Amino acid sequence: WRADDFGFYGFRNRWRDGDDCILQVFAKAHYIGGWNSGSAGTFRLVGLGHTWATGSTDRNRHRWEESVVQLPDDPEINQTACGRVTHVETRPDGSGVVSIDYTDVYSGRKLRPDRRKGMRLYTRYGNIRRDEAFADLGITGMRSIGVDYSGRSGAPCLVAVVDRIQGGGRKVWTWQLLPGGKDMPSDVERTTTEGSSFLVRKDDGATLRGLF
Repeated sequence: WRADDFGFYGFRNRWRDGDDCILQVFAKAHYIGGWNSGSAGTFRLVGLGHTWATGSTDRNRHRWEESVVQLPDDPEINQTACGRVTHVETRPDGSGVVSIDYTDVYSGRKLRPDRRKGMRLYTRYGNIRRDEAFADLGITGMRSIGVDYSGRSGAPCLVAVVDRIQGGGRKVWTWQLLPGGKDMPSDVERTTTEGSSFLVRKDDGATLRGLF
């Protein structure tokens, strides 16, 4: 599935049952004026009957609830700004890759002349970027997300996420685990770490192994 105007890409390994592996990538290439739009460079991952990568679920779509690189020392970035898709590649088996420039997210917002609030980043109609509204904070960022369903990795689904961010303060790479609920433990309780890797093990034995 792909919606290039809005920067949505969905990769699926097959159409069989609840064990299918699906990766959804949100580039947010088009400004959306209403609520409930995914933040630029975020993703969701489900497979083997489970959710493995989650994120913000309320209508505000807070970026600090997403699996992105957090910049805790740079709080004035444009967390709701758009990304720009620079490359898309797909394969017949459902595999593929999406590369996104989201430097706009890591920029600042200039104040309106009355200095009461920030300027509008995009025109209300037409999704036109208002260059004069962006303030250069000296930070640039890109993300490339790829998924391989070939099985050559030894797993039905292999996801690779590459980030390159220059400028700014500390960078904190995050993976958002599934929170718990009524009668359901959080994935934090199912996760172990060793060196530069982590392992999430579901009750039925399905696993996600992450490696930095």
